[in-house]
Amino acid sequence: MSKEIRSRLFSQQEIKYLIAEYQKFEATKLAVKFNKKYKRDITANQLKFFFKNNKITCGRTGRFEKGSTPWSKGTVGLAKPNSGSFSKGDLVWNRKPVGTERENPDGYIIIKTAEPSTWEFKQRVMWETHFGKIPAGHFVRIKNGSRSDFGIDDLCLVSAKESMYLSHLNFASAKKELQPVMLTLARIQAKESELKKLNQRVA
Repeated sequence: MSKEIRSRLFSQQEIKYLIAEYQKFEATKLAVKFNKKYKRDITANQLKFFFKNNKITCGRTGRFEKGSTPWSKGTVGLAKPNSGSFSKGDLVWNRKPVGTERENPDGYIIIKTAEPSTWEFKQRVMWETHFGKIPAGHFVRIKNGSRSDFGIDDLCLVSAKESMYLSHLNFASAKKELQPVMLTLARIQAKESELKKLNQRVA
């Protein structure tokens, strides 16, 4: 790209890697690859925001190009309803009950919380069980980044901006005794950023 992209969240080396790999992998898979390579704790949503904010496209449309063969070619009549088809209101035999846990593509544990298919991060469910509804725009982070520790002392509630600063500080890899200081620093940085924007609007 002709214009150099600058980010407080990613280094120039990381940005070049993300742009190159985004041509081959969607955000969820890319987050897994990126975190493994650079030992970070970046989410797919953070990548999507970064790409959108910097107008970076993947070049994949998801559409059939002219000359492509549709998957259904040669199956005329095979996909029509028959006596074995499900009707509206039927229960699917393999539907998971509420309370089921599974691992999502990012490696996080999610829990089914409602029918027909509502799933939430386990850390959010655990937090709300202890403290009530999570405010809009806030996230529950697992402090040590293991994605399998859900003790209430291993969780912290942060805003989206605070979460971004914590990722930049490699919060999940820090020693436990340093994390409270880093959390305070991230909250100060987020508040400073908020006040700066407010002052710019007033000026």
